[in-house]
Amino acid sequence: MNSKIVVFTSILLASGLYSLSFLLPQEVLIESFESKTSLGKNVYNKIGLISTKEKDIWLMNQNHSELKGNWDELKIVVDKTKTPYQANFFQLKGNKEIEYRISCFKCHANGPRAIRPNYNSQKVSNNVFDKIQVFLWNLKIKHYGNIQTKQNIKVNNKYRKVPLKHTGFIANKVIKSKTCSLCHGKDSYMGREELRFQQKGTIKHLVETGAMPPWPLNLSMKEKHNLLKLLN
Repeated sequence: MNSKIVVFTSILLASGLYSLSFLLPQEVLIESFESKTSLGKNVYNKIGLISTKEKDIWLMNQNHSELKGNWDELKIVVDKTKTPYQANFFQLKGNKEIEYRISCFKCHANGPRAIRPNYNSQKVSNNVFDKIQVFLWNLKIKHYGNIQTKQNIKVNNKYRKVPLKHTGFIANKVIKSKTCSLCHGKDSYMGREELRFQQKGTIKHLVETGAMPPWPLNLSMKEKHNLLKLLN
C-alpha cells in the first residue's frame, strides 16, 4: 500500500479517536458478567481511568448489595516506568488506605483484569458510548503484557491482617495448562504472569462460566476436565 495512504489513514483514525474521546464517559457503571457475591448476588462496578505517561490509575467503586448500601473504594495503579510494569493495589475509605477485604492477587494475577459487563442487566443500561469506552479500556489492558504485583505488606505503618498475596510453596505453585499458558507464561505470546494455586477459586469460576480462556482460545473437553479436577 502507498505510504502516503497509510499515513493519511492513520491520521484519520487518530483524529477520529481523539474526537470520540470527548463524547466518551469518564466513568462507566456496569453489572459484572463474571463476579458474584458469596450468596450469588450481582456485583456492580463504577470504573474510571486516569492515565499519564508514567502511570495508569484505575478507579473502581464496587457494590455488593444490588446498588444499595455502601460502595467499596478500590484503586489499581500501574507503574509504567518499571520494566515489566508494576501494579499496586489499594482499598480505600474516604480516599484513605485501609485493610484489604480480600487478597487482591487472588483475582488479579496480572494487574487490572478485563472488564466484562453484563449488557443484559436488568438494572444497568449501557449505551453505545459506554460500550466503546469499555472496549478501549480493555484494549489498553490487553496490551499491558506482563505486570508484576508488588507485595504490599503494610497499611498505615502496620502489618496487614489480610495479605495482598499469599506466600508459601503451595500458594505459589504454578498451575500448568497448555491453553492457559499461551497467555499466562514467561515465554507466552501475551507474556502475562503465570497462574498460581492461590488463584484457583477465581480460575475455576472463570472457566466454568466461560469467561476464560478468551475468544478465540478454547479448552478441549479433556483439558477442561483435568484443569477443574486439579482445582477442586
